[in-house]
Amino acid sequence: MSIAPSAAPARALRVWANGNEIFVEIPGKGGKPPYITSYPYDTRGIALTLSLLGANRIDYDYTGPMPIPSAYRTNITSGPGTAEQQASADKALRLAGLIK
Repeated sequence: MSIAPSAAPARALRVWANGNEIFVEIPGKGGKPPYITSYPYDTRGIALTLSLLGANRIDYDYTGPMPIPSAYRTNITSGPGTAEQQASADKALRLAGLIK
């Protein structure tokens, strides 16, 4: 089976679904085979998939003609609301299991 060419960076995660499950392929490093995981095709599975995609974000994989806009970088330290509001939102998301 050959894989079609892609515009995605070489270390990008591949995501697909079959209606019952969402699959994520994580590329192997150093010649190791990729790791494929799956989640249920529901809101929790989508949240876990998005969490995995965010955890594996690599800014330097981007090879476009311009730098990545700061709104898309993972190292943003400021956001909407006060520090207390952000901490409260983080706590709520952790309790809901959406972030670690």
